[in-house]
Amino acid sequence: MAHPILGSPWAYACEPFAVSDHAYYVGNTWVGSYLLDTGEGLVLIDCGMPQTVYLIFESIRKLQFDPRDIRIILLTHAHYDHAGGAEAIRRYTGAELYLGKEDVPLIGHPELLLSDRIHCPDFQVDRVYEDAHPVCLGRFSVRTVHTPGHTPGARSFFFEDTSDGAMQLCGMHGGIGFNTLKREFLEAHQFPISLQKRFYEDLLSLRELPVTIALGSHPAHTRMLERRAAGKGNGNPLRDPKYWSAFLTERADAFRKEILQS
Repeated sequence: MAHPILGSPWAYACEPFAVSDHAYYVGNTWVGSYLLDTGEGLVLIDCGMPQTVYLIFESIRKLQFDPRDIRIILLTHAHYDHAGGAEAIRRYTGAELYLGKEDVPLIGHPELLLSDRIHCPDFQVDRVYEDAHPVCLGRFSVRTVHTPGHTPGARSFFFEDTSDGAMQLCGMHGGIGFNTLKREFLEAHQFPISLQKRFYEDLLSLRELPVTIALGSHPAHTRMLERRAAGKGNGNPLRDPKYWSAFLTERADAFRKEILQS
């Protein structure tokens, strides 16, 4: 069943907010999008769905930026809720669009984009990630890490920015959901079962990174909206050196129980 946001996207509108001094949340209450002000143009991380592109643009304008200044679009993975709005935004802005090369074959296959019940326009990929070479523009250098599982080409993103008077490492896992890692799904679409083990090992590996601001590809994953609401007035409420490791440990434990031991 398609998510209710597709029928009433306005009901999921979210006021934009800073996650660090030059990075902003411009997604909705269900799925995330982030804007990086590089000083030499804007970078947009994830594009939502066609029905929510106008919400992303509205959030960008509320922050006093112009969507036409988006120069680079970075997609975490090719599912409809993150990439469905990609072609509309790419055409409107003229930005270069990046995707993991392993996800490019998913384009045009609704069942793999998880969009078989909705319209998800095909989109053109301009560049694929080279994880040895960060995506750089202005003050930002975005390191990409191949973390397959949720999709074959999912990428996690890491970048530094100032917040609370010091440099912070922001991190986002590119696809934390288990739904596409069940044996039935992998076998039905001829994906290797080894993706389960790789996904689990990447969770354990990534949790060792010194991330101080944990971002969610869906805000609920890292409880971003709740943490921000609860911590107003005490510096950046998303800055927590312990949260990232605890979050990925919890996900790894749940994955082991729900998937590896099932």
